[in-house]
Amino acid sequence: MLQRPAETTHSFWTISLIDLLPNGETRQFVTEAEKFYNEGKYYLCLIECRKAIYTEIESSYVIDVFTAGENSWFAGAMCKAPDFTKSKSYVDEHVSDPFDYVQLDHGRVDAELLRDGIEPAVFWNIWRLTPPVYRPSYSLRLDDAQFAVKHDLERYDEEAAEPSAAYVLEHTIDILLKNVKTRSSFLKMEAGTNYMSKPKDGKPFKVYKKADKNSEVVGEVPGMAKLVTLKYRTPGLHGGSFWSVAFMDGLENDVGPGVDVTFSGYADENDLDLEWSSD
Repeated sequence: MLQRPAETTHSFWTISLIDLLPNGETRQFVTEAEKFYNEGKYYLCLIECRKAIYTEIESSYVIDVFTAGENSWFAGAMCKAPDFTKSKSYVDEHVSDPFDYVQLDHGRVDAELLRDGIEPAVFWNIWRLTPPVYRPSYSLRLDDAQFAVKHDLERYDEEAAEPSAAYVLEHTIDILLKNVKTRSSFLKMEAGTNYMSKPKDGKPFKVYKKADKNSEVVGEVPGMAKLVTLKYRTPGLHGGSFWSVAFMDGLENDVGPGVDVTFSGYADENDLDLEWSSD
């Protein structure tokens, strides 16, 4: 009796799931990976899968923006790498090749994977089985810069190439699908909870690092501020009520593009006009 080749079944399965991914470069990567798998080019399949994983997860842990020296609070907040790695001195001392720019916080990676319904062991298996890749963090599109690929001989086992590629391809697609689902949930949740406030009676007020007026001041909201974003209300560490807030302000007199003031922290409830509106 004739039997359908295993690779045909695998190909149909992966194509069906790939079609569920939104258009974008991660979908392009796994589409290429599936193509390479069917052509028996298993090492290239592994590389394309790692590009997808890098784009979805590892790119948030890249510290190349700290190469030049001082960076904005925003740059530091957006980078998920451990705080001790986010400095020029760390880069100068510890980055020996481009792949050292990726500084994963393993605890944070595990926590976010579990949040998304992904078994951390599966991610780390993919991480171990695939060649490391790197793309500069300023590259927003695939054609902005080429990926560097670390051709690590220990990552490629000729005899295990096919089963490794099959495992990696299947689980990479699963991770991408679960990430898409999580982002969709966040967007739905955030859409109805973007609340705004403003300074009470037009008076400036301080924003603190903790829910405590004796803690470090992270910034001051001017009395004429048009809005402050509210996240949630909490009891203070030593009494009173505070709101977790975020504030952004443009350049003086609206001259020039961009935002030159941005900070977040805790504001005393008494400093806010709580006749807020939902955006």
